[in-house]
Amino acid sequence: MEKKKTGASYIYMVIAGVGMFLLAFGLLEYILFVGNVNTPGFFLTFIGFIILVHYIYYLEKRME
Repeated sequence: MEKKKTGASYIYMVIAGVGMFLLAFGLLEYILFVGNVNTPGFFLTFIGFIILVHYIYYLEKRME
């Protein structure tokens, strides 16, 4: 049986892309506000962003 592709999947991909952009923007604002990148909060946010990016790429591959 062949799966039908819907436009809803693409909407979720766009929303995820916007979310990644907002998270990256928030990380940059955090760096500018705190000024010290040696804090644990920076590293946790940065690692969380990398994990999120890889997960989004994984979901995009599964959608195809």
